[in-house]
Amino acid sequence: MKKILAITWKDLLELVRDTTALLLMLAAPLALTLAITFAFGAENGSPQAIPVIIVDLDDDELSHALIDVFKDEELADLLDPILVGDEETARQRVDDDDAAAAVIIPAAFTTQTFSPFLDSATRVPLTIYENPARSVSAGVVRSVVRQFTERVNTAHLAASVTIGQMLISSYLDPSSPGIDPEAIGQRSAEYAAHTDLITLLNETYQPNQPADEEEIEFTWMQYYAASMAILFLMFSMSSAANSILRERDAGTYGRLKVSPAYRREILGGKMLSTFMRGLLQMSVLIVSTRLLLDVHWGSTVDVILHTGLTVASLAALGLVIAAIVKTSEQASIAGTAIVLVLGVISGNYFPRTNFPDWLKAASAFSPSTLGIEGYQRLASGYRYINLPAIWVPLLTTAILLIVMALLGFRRNLK
Repeated sequence: MKKILAITWKDLLELVRDTTALLLMLAAPLALTLAITFAFGAENGSPQAIPVIIVDLDDDELSHALIDVFKDEELADLLDPILVGDEETARQRVDDDDAAAAVIIPAAFTTQTFSPFLDSATRVPLTIYENPARSVSAGVVRSVVRQFTERVNTAHLAASVTIGQMLISSYLDPSSPGIDPEAIGQRSAEYAAHTDLITLLNETYQPNQPADEEEIEFTWMQYYAASMAILFLMFSMSSAANSILRERDAGTYGRLKVSPAYRREILGGKMLSTFMRGLLQMSVLIVSTRLLLDVHWGSTVDVILHTGLTVASLAALGLVIAAIVKTSEQASIAGTAIVLVLGVISGNYFPRTNFPDWLKAASAFSPSTLGIEGYQRLASGYRYINLPAIWVPLLTTAILLIVMALLGFRRNLK
């Protein structure tokens, strides 16, 4: 055991003395996490509201209702409505990329919408002026307006059918004193517009957690802190494992073999040093994001357990790559290719939510996938003992990959 620890200590000292490699391993993941998160327009990991310009040239009941939709409290985190007085200013602000879209409500919009004497060809349209550079955000604005117009159209149709049926059935006589068909139609439209036939109840599973602990919400900062850490961890583990081949090519491994140390002790020291490097890298990022960016990772004990298994699995993966190739150059190329592919299919660059089912299934047991999803669930309040779908595959993968690496090194390292 002393020989294994001595080899491990030697490798760690080499890392500490290599300032460039140390900065790349520790600082690069944190810098990239910040860059990607802020590229999403996030503040403290939460997406910013979509700026939308509204021009109200109608200033009547229907235009006020549409503005109220944009100002609804439920959409406060999604939309940031800005009222301006004229259409030209609104279009210019969209052209200047100050907003995702401009909603232009025409004059007499309310009157024309409910007028029985105008058809769709003569009514002035409700205009959405979109910013092509913000197509996704503009699509959200378009969806909000579309839902509003569909609700208005439904209410108008309901009122028209109600009045028509009452007239046909002689329940309503327009000539009778005190009867106002227009008022009846308006009340029918308002009732239809504000009455939901189906009530949707959204429920989300909340894991058991202490009563005094605040509810943790998803943040992009937390997601990318974990995903970028694991991505760079894969690169580091591949490079660290490749050091075995570099030492063989440089003759250092040959000198170790003639020393009073067995080959299994040499490989054990290399494996332990690779694991310790990965553990150091993950620990620095977790602690720094927690202290500097207030990123919530979950229970300390659970995070330590998950980090250990994640590092062990990815370190073993790097060792397998180094064990199955012939030269250090091949190991570098193969390691980079595998890391890039795993990064794409495992959700290191973006969540796997919209992946096709076959791709989700293919990447479900990737160490990178399990690492990211484990951190996400721990941040949501889960305890690690309640996540066997995460830690059992990680533990199994680590054991199998270590066995594969040992068998490969026995063949390649004579």
